[in-house]
Amino acid sequence: MDQSKWRGPQRSPDVNLVPMIDVLMTILIFFVVLTLVMGEQTTLEVNIPAPDGATAPATSAAAADPLVIVVTGRGELQVAGRGMTEAAAIAAAQQQLATPEAIVVVTAEVQAPYERILQVMQRLQPLDPARVTLALSPN
Repeated sequence: MDQSKWRGPQRSPDVNLVPMIDVLMTILIFFVVLTLVMGEQTTLEVNIPAPDGATAPATSAAAADPLVIVVTGRGELQVAGRGMTEAAAIAAAQQQLATPEAIVVVTAEVQAPYERILQVMQRLQPLDPARVTLALSPN
């Protein structure tokens, strides 16, 4: 028997584009919703330094002279080059933050234990988290 009789008439395969369009529309909707959700997240405003030759915005004397707390390699705290206890450093930070627009900067030596830096930051954050910052140096 001839097998062509069993198969019936030969047709070229059809390509149905509707399922492919459905998948593409679903992916498009996913990315649109994802973009909308990501856009609603809160952002942090950062003052970027002005480029050379441009005028920088005027700053108050308190903002130009922050209180710098240094965590030494042995985990001790220094404020203005003097060794201090943690309670004294926190008190100095409270006094600094009593002035509007004053900031407190925590920095550390390269050998400073990370746990100690974290402890200091956690103690300072309740004072005013928007004006307490951590500064890193490449050295």
